[in-house]
Amino acid sequence: MLVVNTLLMQIVLTASYFIDGVALAVESYAGRFYGQRATADLHWLLLLGSGGSVVLGVLIAVTLLVWPVPFFSLLTVHQSLLSVLPVYVGWLIPVLGLGAIAFTLDGYFLGLTAGYILRNSTLIAVLIGFLPMALFANWLQQPHLLWVALVGLMAGRVVTLMRQVPSTVKGIP
Repeated sequence: MLVVNTLLMQIVLTASYFIDGVALAVESYAGRFYGQRATADLHWLLLLGSGGSVVLGVLIAVTLLVWPVPFFSLLTVHQSLLSVLPVYVGWLIPVLGLGAIAFTLDGYFLGLTAGYILRNSTLIAVLIGFLPMALFANWLQQPHLLWVALVGLMAGRVVTLMRQVPSTVKGIP
């Protein structure tokens, strides 16, 4: 089970490099638009950045869901692992979908130099969205619940960061 989760996390980490490319662009433009007080541009930047990131993340996840063996065969030759991976690969869709939005929002707030918002969001998401379910998953020894905890972390980050977006444009004419 450890190796299966490690292989899936390798996909999450690899996909995050691609998704972070979009987040980096959002970061650059967010700072620029914020400095120009271009509220409408910030709005469109978030929509386009999030939309593009979600499409990218979900496309990667769906590709692996449809064709798990050819891709995971690049990472392992062990048939016992390749036979178990399809049971868990579906978790990549919510993790990468929500993660894409969270990473885009990270870029947005980094561009605004609002690191304290990112810190607070992460702490809340870990304490409320991840930790209780991760401890429960450990107690029950249920790998699926561990993936639920990771989805909870991403969802918590999305919710807490989205709640802060309106305050970033408050006072900009």
